[in-house]
Amino acid sequence: MRPVYAFSLGAALLFGAGSASAMAPSDGAFIRMAMQGNLAEIQAGHLAEINGGSPAVRAYGRALMRDHRFNNRQAAAVAASLGVPPANTPDPTSLRMMMRLAHVTGPAFDRGFAAQMVMDHQRTISLFMAKSRDLDPQVAMYARATLPVLRAHLRLAEEIEGRGRPHVASNVPSAAGRFGFSQQATR
Repeated sequence: MRPVYAFSLGAALLFGAGSASAMAPSDGAFIRMAMQGNLAEIQAGHLAEINGGSPAVRAYGRALMRDHRFNNRQAAAVAASLGVPPANTPDPTSLRMMMRLAHVTGPAFDRGFAAQMVMDHQRTISLFMAKSRDLDPQVAMYARATLPVLRAHLRLAEEIEGRGRPHVASNVPSAAGRFGFSQQATR
């Protein structure tokens, strides 16, 4: 039996495996968890770049960093409008999981990382789908604009894990495009 090294998207783990719509958080809690999740994905992407055994995992890590940096800036703007203080670190569960991954490299890292990214992105997509119908237009817009990028990240993770059809990492729709900004304008 091979070990699975888990990584956690902060927002996803706070909701467990249950239905996101049945447990949808308040707007402020959602945005704060989204920021923590973005920070976790940025760190996970960096770890994938360093510890990944394949070019696909390293490219996926770069896509995570690029997109979640942008998503975090957008979440911070929504948080400010809601009066929610910005998150500065991933949640403690994500930090513990990253500590475990920090000691794994190569193909073992790739397998565990891809499996966890599939699970995390499935949970996160469910949560964002629920919040895309939120009464607060800013929260709903953020969730709707983020969903295509999360779905692209899921497809890439499935491909890396061997479950999906091939998809080129450079063709991941950037988060900037989802919000109507050019990628150049966000750097």
